[in-house]
Amino acid sequence: MIMPRGGIDRYSTFGLRDEWLPAIFTYEDEWIERNSFGPVQVKAVKNWLLDGGLIDKNGITPLFRSIREIYFHDPESAWQIIWTEFYYGSPAVRLFCDETDFETELSRDDLVEIFSKALPGLKGTTIKNPVSAVLNMFKLSRLGVLVSDDGNGREIRRIRLNSIEPHVAAYSVIRLMEEEGLREIRIGDLYHKNAGGGPFKLFGTEEPRLRNLLHDAGLLISPEDDVVRSSDISSKKILDDFTDHLLNYAPERPELDAEASEVRRKLIESIKNKPGELFGDEIDTLNGFLAGSSLRDLRIHHITREDIYNSELFRPGDNSIDVALVYGRIEDSISDGVQNVLYVSMEWQPDVDEMELLADCRAQGEVSGAPGAARRLSLKLIGEMVESGFHWYVNGESGYGEKLYHLSEIINNSLSLRIFTSGPENIPEVRGNRNLWKRGNYRSVYEVFLHSRTLNDFRSKTKKGLISFLSCLLMDAEGDWIVDDDLRLRGESDHPLSRMLEETVERLSMADDVKLPEALRFLSKPPYGLRADMIGHAAVSFILRNIKGHIIISGRMIEEIEYEDIKEIVYKF
Repeated sequence: MIMPRGGIDRYSTFGLRDEWLPAIFTYEDEWIERNSFGPVQVKAVKNWLLDGGLIDKNGITPLFRSIREIYFHDPESAWQIIWTEFYYGSPAVRLFCDETDFETELSRDDLVEIFSKALPGLKGTTIKNPVSAVLNMFKLSRLGVLVSDDGNGREIRRIRLNSIEPHVAAYSVIRLMEEEGLREIRIGDLYHKNAGGGPFKLFGTEEPRLRNLLHDAGLLISPEDDVVRSSDISSKKILDDFTDHLLNYAPERPELDAEASEVRRKLIESIKNKPGELFGDEIDTLNGFLAGSSLRDLRIHHITREDIYNSELFRPGDNSIDVALVYGRIEDSISDGVQNVLYVSMEWQPDVDEMELLADCRAQGEVSGAPGAARRLSLKLIGEMVESGFHWYVNGESGYGEKLYHLSEIINNSLSLRIFTSGPENIPEVRGNRNLWKRGNYRSVYEVFLHSRTLNDFRSKTKKGLISFLSCLLMDAEGDWIVDDDLRLRGESDHPLSRMLEETVERLSMADDVKLPEALRFLSKPPYGLRADMIGHAAVSFILRNIKGHIIISGRMIEEIEYEDIKEIVYKF
């Protein structure tokens, strides 16, 4: 087996994730400086991008640009092209493809053993990381279609994928030929155990199906041909042809029978109020592009202009963000929309004929059970949408974004601050590390923020690791501590945590008796928006350490706060 260059333990336990790609495609070369990851994650992602040929020592590559254009029109195929590149650049992916069989149940320990046998000179700890990284990538990217799991995440099984696009199959074959310097290759050679890549090695595509795919892609004159000749075909040309195919996809209009016509009538009636339903299941793809790597959960509503002021559609009173994607051109600014709802007006507007065609294809696909044309046309239109500019409106303010797929980053860095004006995103260091926003149990955070005796004690416990970023909750914009040596606030300020504590004291001091967690639920709403993440654990712990001994809860003075008290409060958020 020929191993790619570079060590195998290059990613810690992190796979490349689908939710990260919109931000990476947005910032390009600047992503390394503008990401919201911890340093270990940054190194892992950088190595994945290097190993996939998306960046090199000079920055982004032509392949990066090609993948970006394909991704927003067919994300699954884009990931399969990236997987092909990983085979030649990532030692972990190469080992996985070369040393595992299809339709075989494999646990994490099985994979560690397989990797260890292939690399006997490496320690088990060195092997476990890349195994975890590959499994993590299956779980959190569109490469999950390459495997099935047992439902509890303990075992996976490689499956034979016959549904890849013709251009993906062709790309996989030509990349193998480029890597090995071949001008021709026999179809049968792609199915040898020692094949250096190809659609079977990477995807398990079976021979009859592969012949048809390569014929459709123009690599075989007839499906019965036995030899693929590269002649003047390059992997770059295949990507260019694929991009052109995606951008200009135009299926023939189907002739609808009575049943399909009735399905179409109901669909047209439905999309008058719910325009997003025209895209069928692909609406989840569009929502995924919009959500991207947003720090907060987004509730995305697809609405018409008539519903802009319909407050019953939205729930803007918790720690998520309501995003209203408005279909139809907005002539005037939305200066008085529903409070704390983010309205997005696209420059892209649907072509009536194309919408009619999509409705026909959707109806025909539903009746025939063959939704391929509808899916492809939906993805084409979604790609056009997310590549277009947009105007945003929230709480009387407005602005412009160059690409709709930039939305989640604009929300993180700007728009969220207009809703949660005293939320944790107002602290750059906290906003800059998305790992702090992951929901979970964080007893160690509770211990530090509630039980540290002095500021020096607190500082000694937050010197390194992820919790060091949380220490910024107790600092102002200049990096000065907002607490004294006894971890008491120095006085009133505009700092988010100071405002949270002040309002908590004001609310609880006015109550004869306090019932938790209900009494602190206001902290989960604007302008604060605390969640059951590390930040929420830290903020609630700090607030309670400042009020214990002063507040009567359920008829008794509270002197001690247990971790279970913290959990009960933040999990109500």
